[in-house]
Amino acid sequence: FATVENGTTPSRIVEDYWQGGDVPWLASGEVNQVFIDESSEFITKMALERCSLRLLPVGTVVVGMIGQGKTRGMAALLRIPATINQNLAAICPDKKVLGEYVLYVLHAVYEWLREAGRGGNQAAMNCEMLSALRIPMPPIEEQKEIVAFIEIEVGKLDSLRFAGEHAIDLLKERRSALIAAAVTGKVDVRLAA
Repeated sequence: FATVENGTTPSRIVEDYWQGGDVPWLASGEVNQVFIDESSEFITKMALERCSLRLLPVGTVVVGMIGQGKTRGMAALLRIPATINQNLAAICPDKKVLGEYVLYVLHAVYEWLREAGRGGNQAAMNCEMLSALRIPMPPIEEQKEIVAFIEIEVGKLDSLRFAGEHAIDLLKERRSALIAAAVTGKVDVRLAA
């Protein structure tokens, strides 16, 4: 249903691999986004050809393989073609699997993935562990329905979160205004007592 691979980091000493590059290259922190629409670093076509890197297609799911923070086990979906470093794994689905579906399944098993990657001096996962992962595989139409449902519900939750954050900001603003009015004598505090 998918291939699993990882990337590499071209030598930073070789300027021709980095200077003036326009090929997106992702470090492990990029998985803290849900969807990857842009890259903060770029390599050159020369680095792509010489450094065992592959330009991964849109729809690829990338997974953080190392880290003590939340990065290990985090997954994100490529919305741009990109290359990855050695601390990321790429899950490239075939035509029977939606990348979005794989992304949401991996989000659902995030804690399990983190624990599976424990061990050694530095907790880490590897491509073999991800390749061995078994997930429910409904027909593609059902995957599309599941993804659509999740995206609608997440959209509702995001709207609620935005409204809550806006209300908190407004209350903080009003609190500051009240304190300023009280200390400058614009409010008669004797009436409140």
